[in-house]
Amino acid sequence: MEIENKTEITRLLLQSLTSLSYKESFTTLQSESGILLENSQIQQLKEHILQGDWSTVSTLLASLHTLLGENLSTIKFLTSQQKYLELITQNELIPAMKCLREELTPVSNDPSRIHYLSSLLFRPDFEVGNVGGDIPTTRGSLLTVLQNLVSPLMVPDNRLLEILEEYKTLVKLNCLYHLDSKIDLFKPHKCLRSKFPTRTSRVLKHDDEVWYVTFSPNGKYLASASKDGTIKIWDTKTWTARELLFDAPPTYLAFSPNNKYLLANFNDPQIQLIDVESAEVVKTFSKHLQETTTCSWMPDSMSFISGAADRQMILWNISGSVEFIWNHRGQDLAISRDGKLMVSATSQKLSGFSLVDKSQDPVFTVPEKDEITSLTFSSSDSGHLLVKLSNHEVHLWSIPLTPLTNGSNSGKSLDILSIPLIAHHYVEGNNEEKEKFVVRCCFGGGDDSVIISGSGDSNVYIWNKEKEVLLECLSGHSKCVNSVAWNSDKPMIASGSDDATIRIWEPEESVSMELDI
Repeated sequence: MEIENKTEITRLLLQSLTSLSYKESFTTLQSESGILLENSQIQQLKEHILQGDWSTVSTLLASLHTLLGENLSTIKFLTSQQKYLELITQNELIPAMKCLREELTPVSNDPSRIHYLSSLLFRPDFEVGNVGGDIPTTRGSLLTVLQNLVSPLMVPDNRLLEILEEYKTLVKLNCLYHLDSKIDLFKPHKCLRSKFPTRTSRVLKHDDEVWYVTFSPNGKYLASASKDGTIKIWDTKTWTARELLFDAPPTYLAFSPNNKYLLANFNDPQIQLIDVESAEVVKTFSKHLQETTTCSWMPDSMSFISGAADRQMILWNISGSVEFIWNHRGQDLAISRDGKLMVSATSQKLSGFSLVDKSQDPVFTVPEKDEITSLTFSSSDSGHLLVKLSNHEVHLWSIPLTPLTNGSNSGKSLDILSIPLIAHHYVEGNNEEKEKFVVRCCFGGGDDSVIISGSGDSNVYIWNKEKEVLLECLSGHSKCVNSVAWNSDKPMIASGSDDATIRIWEPEESVSMELDI
């Protein structure tokens, strides 16, 4: 088979061999192919930039004017800028002013940049690393900018690895039933539908409606909350359950990131902390004045935030102490994976609060189209927030997390991209009655590649997140499906319904066809 772009491929291999320190292999490939990684003058230019030999750099650039073409002025500016910054750092102010006047100003077409650079002369505490914006702060970062600017004259460092990562990303995006986060480069990648959970493997029971289900982060346990007043903690290997009975029905559950604890909300002001191994309540949190509706753990498993109908969101330490109180109602809330942002839902509005610079003022507010019934952050990408609405739509929001601090944006509406994944409409029954249900959704699949949602029509719906197409409509329940959960340890979905059952869904190939369900 004839290989196209042989020169490009060979140069990529040469650059990779250099990064891997395979010097003999590099020399052999370059000699055998007759293809150089880079022009000898380009190689000299890179070496002298890294050495900070700016006089030689200037001479080399003059000799490369034909090769560099229209990029020459930009490169001259960038290299002189690095020289200038280093002179200021070394307190060589007179040479720095000369560089600014004779080298930078003549090749710049941005007066604001020259003005900013000149202001650095009057900052006695100036350090190159504190320069803001898109200005390279080291010789290495300067070289990276130049490599991207004059490609293919210079081959960017680790370019072959970048191409492989881009390939992996595209493979994942084009895999409808993506399950395996590890992409094997030595064979075509395709996740089969037969390995995706689409068939009921077992039915677990409560004595009344099941309002919430959730798997522990390690996948070893499934917790369920029911109108019958019980919380059950199921072992996902044996499917035996330990049961806790409460005076008020539990409405919401949250496993701690370290798998040790389970938080429970009820139709009363209290929050219970349950030890997962012993299945016993080890702490009761009593501060809210009305029924609690939600809670979410911080990444360290030592603190959490609760929301309630009393218009308070409380940051608790698991010892029982209160660390902060926001005077905002949070009917549901979610904390980003990095623990820096909390998003709360109130009626038809999303509000974001910085957990770094805690303040009563949100860093952004975003209106939604209808009443919000649930929200959850992606576990693989902190910037993706899944929102379920009472009008049967699921929205995926992409939130710019860095930086989100209480500054000029505080309390203002932020321009955030919302992608409506699906507009699902119930097909039977009384729509007006079903709209009152609190139906939840979640991420699932490898790298959170699918969206899973319960439904008032008794089905479980699964969409591919990137393609925005409906993959599956799982039937089996006889009443509204209130809650769904994905097991991060193996392909498995749990769904809790008003029919008092929990259905466990597994791949078709692993479920007995004779199972009577």
